[in-house]
Order: sequence, then structure tokens, then C-alpha cells
Amino acid sequence: MMVDFFRWARGYVYFEARGKKLERFIGLCLKERLFLWSPKKEGERLTGFMTAGDYRRIRPCARQSRTRVRVAKKGGLPFVLRRFRRRPGLVIGLFLSLGMLYLSTFFLWDVEFVGNGKIPTDELAAFLAERGVAAGTFKPTMDVKEVQEEAILHFSDLSWIAVNVMGGKARVEVREGTPVPDRVNHTRPQNLVAAKAGEILRVEDYDGQAVVQPGDQVLPGDLLISGILEDASGKVTLRQALGEVVAKTRYEREITVPLFETQNLPTGRLVKRYVLRIYGLELPLYFDSKPPFALCSETAYLHEWKPFDHFFGLAVREEIFHELEPCNVSHTEAEAKEMAQVLLEADLTETLPDVKIVKRELSASCDAFVYTLRAKILCEERIEIPKEILWGD
Repeated sequence: MMVDFFRWARGYVYFEARGKKLERFIGLCLKERLFLWSPKKEGERLTGFMTAGDYRRIRPCARQSRTRVRVAKKGGLPFVLRRFRRRPGLVIGLFLSLGMLYLSTFFLWDVEFVGNGKIPTDELAAFLAERGVAAGTFKPTMDVKEVQEEAILHFSDLSWIAVNVMGGKARVEVREGTPVPDRVNHTRPQNLVAAKAGEILRVEDYDGQAVVQPGDQVLPGDLLISGILEDASGKVTLRQALGEVVAKTRYEREITVPLFETQNLPTGRLVKRYVLRIYGLELPLYFDSKPPFALCSETAYLHEWKPFDHFFGLAVREEIFHELEPCNVSHTEAEAKEMAQVLLEADLTETLPDVKIVKRELSASCDAFVYTLRAKILCEERIEIPKEILWGD
């Protein structure tokens, strides 16, 4: 592979030799250290390859062996550049591009974060950027070890971090620590009371005295686990009550969907705009910064230039504007029912993210204008919350 590259860089010719003493011709070439490769002899005809410099010295060998030679094909870098001898700008631009590509290997163009969950990526990226780990940084100036130590001290949730630089890309691997549970402070005694109404299903008192049993009904603020303990002799001890209380809770939701409404719908017309990003600097490739339509929606896509799977700081952001117009839309009862169920699921996911839903009772009604979906939700969840014991309680 490397031999072929150097031959191409020096320039080569594919020649044809004719004569009765081709063996003598080859011997004279070797004696003069004129090397040829891939020779092929057919009768009084010989073909092969030779560097352009060696071919210029082939004439004496041809005369001594009474052989006629001619060039059948030329190739290689010198002949390519000769085509552009009247266009020096192209040649100069080629070498400048190669030089800039080589210089770009000394810069950092992409930063990837792996393993962070509690620490937002934007916050971690901003911290590292202040210390020189960002796109466009000159790699020899980076002190990776110092950055790692500062990150450990700055982020309390961080137990380990490694910044691995591979080519023009930095891979930041993060390991977040498990939070240390709060120590029980018995100098501040507390009870566990109900945060909401429900029917007790399970009580586990780790410290303190449970005052409710499965099947009991409780209201918000009712005592669940007491931190006031009394022994057989009547001595009272104040503790920090700890435990888990799981109860059956109920919620109600009502979702309404209008059967007639005005929506902004796309007309099919769109306008695309592009923004060139060079090392974080944005250059709009358009003149009018105003929205192209009076009413529109915008979608943006970022196209990064990643030759050989490495980001070199160049990207194009494509902005697509879709024209919208107000339209009167009507829904059938079936469509409204489906929309209401989707809205109900979204509401439950947002308001009851960590609650186990046991049962749902759905009922619906529909008049000439509105579809209404009512839901009764039966759940199982922990309802205990701490309440400090104050003197006089």
C-alpha cells in the first residue's frame, strides 16, 4: 500500500517496448538501476510500469538493445498537478486545505457525556467549558487531570469522572455517587402523620409505635406512627419515628374535549433557512430575520460535519417554517373519546408519577358541544410524612 502511494506521488508511466532483444533491454534497465514493475511479455512486445523519472533515462538502454519504446499512459501526482499549472489557485487551495485539516487535529471539536443522570448535561458542559474542555480548544493547553479534580470538588453528586481525549473528540465518563441516607437525629423527635386520606393497607414501624392498623381509615394529619414511647414503668421517651405506611387512596379526574374548536393547521407551504455554525459562531445564510409567515411553526435540525466519525466544529442548522392558518375543526364522539383518554393518561403520568394505580372507573357523557370523561382512580401509595414533636403537643 505504501509502495503504491509513493509511486503515485512520484508519477509513473505505463510504457510499451517492441523489439527482438527484450531480455537484453530488461537487463540493461536493471544494470542502470531503472526498475519496472508488473512486466508482461507477448512475443516481441513488452509492457510494464516505471516511474516517470526512470523513464527519462530509458533511451540509451533502448538504443543498445535496438528496442522501440513509447508511453501508453501517464499517471500520478505530478501529471495531475500539471493539468492545473495555469490554475495555481487550485493547487494552493488544495495544499492549504490539507494543512488546515492537519492543524485541526490539534484542536478539540466534540465533547460527549456518558453516565450522568442527576447532573444536567448542560451544567456539566458549562463547567468544563470554563476550564478549557469544549469545542475549539487547543488540546496541548488542556490540563485534564486538574479539570477532573476540580469537577469532583464542585459537584457533590459526582464520585468519579474521566476525560478521555481521542483524536478531536473528548469522551467524558461520569459516575454519580449514591446519596448517603440522613442520620437519625433523636434530639429532634418526630411523629409520622398522614399526608392524605386513605385506608391503611400496610404499616411497618422501624422506630416508634404504630397507632394504626390495616383497614383503618385516616384523614390528612392523623397520627400514624408515634415518636412518644412509654415503658412499663411509665417513663416516656421521645424518638424520631421511622417507618412506611401504605394506604389505599382515591382520586377523581374530569377531562373535557370540545366537539367544535379552532385549530391552527398547516397549509403545506414552508420556508427553509440555514445557519452556518463554525466553532460555535453562528452565521445566518439569509437576510430577512422576520418570520416568513404571519402564523407559523418552526422546526430546527442540526447537521454536523463528521468525516471519519469526528466532529470538526462545522455544522449547519436547518430551520423549517410551516405556514399555519386557523381552521374550524369538528370531532366525532369516538374521536373525542380517544382524545380524552390520551389526555387522562398524560395527566396521571404528570400528577401521579410514583403511584401504583390499582383500578379505574370511567364514565362519560356527551352533549352537543363537549365530551366529558370522568375517572375514579384507586391507588396504593405511601402516605406518611414527618411532623416534629413540639413541647405542648
